Amino acid sequence: MAQVERVCQQCNNSFLFRDVPSNTGKGKFCSPTCQHLFRHRDNKTIQIACEFCQKTFTWILRPSSRVKRKFCSMKCTEMSRAGRERKPWQDRMDKNIVRGPNETDCWIWTGAKNDKGYGQMSIVQNGKSIKIYTHRLMWERVYGPIPEGLEACHKCDTPLCCSVDHLFLGSHKENMNDAVKKGRNHHGERHRFAKFTDQQVIEIRSLYPALNQKQITKRFHVSRSAIMHIVRGEHWKHLL
Repeated sequence: MAQVERVCQQCNNSFLFRDVPSNTGKGKFCSPTCQHLFRHRDNKTIQIACEFCQKTFTWILRPSSRVKRKFCSMKCTEMSRAGRERKPWQDRMDKNIVRGPNETDCWIWTGAKNDKGYGQMSIVQNGKSIKIYTHRLMWERVYGPIPEGLEACHKCDTPLCCSVDHLFLGSHKENMNDAVKKGRNHHGERHRFAKFTDQQVIEIRSLYPALNQKQITKRFHVSRSAIMHIVRGEHWKHLL
């Protein structure tokens, strides 16, 4: 492939360019930076020293620019962020907790939460940033590490509560049993993805085996597997 020498329209420096059919109309600039500067040549430019590496770079002042750029590249931006001293997680946690007027009131977390409604925050452990439930973190803050296999469970059934007086330690099974006992686990027709009502499930089981699964499927306009799991007692066990 033939290479030809061209002159950059921005900096007037010479550079080599591959003269091939696919590059027709290209080869006007020696680098993407020069192309960017030429495109915004009508805007005012200033020289700024990078706050991290002290290297001087060109900054284009556009009408939409609200804040002056501080770093010459994303690498310098990330290196600068990594070097900043972050506030202790205890201070960040206290800032996002609202305590009720009474000692027995919940301590409500007002920061980030997950899709299940539980509060969570990021902390650094062993040099890595991890996300942890705020009620669990509060327990460890007061009483120390939670033994392996145990969870911090709520007595008050308020996912955002961080008061250690409203928490107790238990296994995952104990936590689930507690949820079922208090009616916090939505099952049956109360579940958001339920396709049937309790009455329909009772009716389906009463129709079988007088009607086969295919006939029941057509009657209720659902998949055959959904009917099969009901008549076998694999789903909706609480109605058996």
